[in-house]
Amino acid sequence: MFERSCKQFIQPQRVQYSLQDFPLMKREDFVVLNKQGLKLVCSLFNPHNSKTVILYCHSYNSCRLEGLDFIKFTNSFALCCFDFQAAGMSEGNFVTFGVKEKDDIEALVNYLSLKFHQIILWGRSMGATSILLYLNNRKHPKIKAGIIDSPFMKLTKMASRMIRQRLQIPKFIVNGIIDFIQSNFKALTFRINLQPSLIPIRRSLCSVNHIRCAYFDARM
Repeated sequence: MFERSCKQFIQPQRVQYSLQDFPLMKREDFVVLNKQGLKLVCSLFNPHNSKTVILYCHSYNSCRLEGLDFIKFTNSFALCCFDFQAAGMSEGNFVTFGVKEKDDIEALVNYLSLKFHQIILWGRSMGATSILLYLNNRKHPKIKAGIIDSPFMKLTKMASRMIRQRLQIPKFIVNGIIDFIQSNFKALTFRINLQPSLIPIRRSLCSVNHIRCAYFDARM
């Protein structure tokens, strides 16, 4: 029971959906391979042939349907939604909270840069964190802006909070739980504390690797 609960943290049950859940409008469904060779399932909405695209990055234990909240912006922009690895219909076994999801963003940016003149990155929670990790190490000339909605700034702090909520255990044994997860699930190829702290952000408008970003924490 204990081991199963730990596994649910890094391998949560996927959101189940079908293509019938999408709105009745023109879209392009496609697949992109990430750095690990995993297939990422994507959808592109561009009813007005815009040359600027919003790449939406969903939150933890979610899927590309989350991005449909922003379909209203397709009057001015194209919208691309996708399932991160280990989410929705994409391949992959483990959620890495941005450590490897940033490579998914890189694969999508490379693909979309062949079709569009400008790319705007928009992410929430884990998706926002993945964008920060991506921008902190890479810069693509077609990325013009980022919208960073409620990222977690310390992976260890976020992991501790989620484990406590899921397992209902005292804080003082959480670190042991994290060690247990990584020592017992050998298929994991990342460390939860690989990136213990991200870029310190103090303002609602900031620059990450010279990319202008609008930042919103959970209280804004």
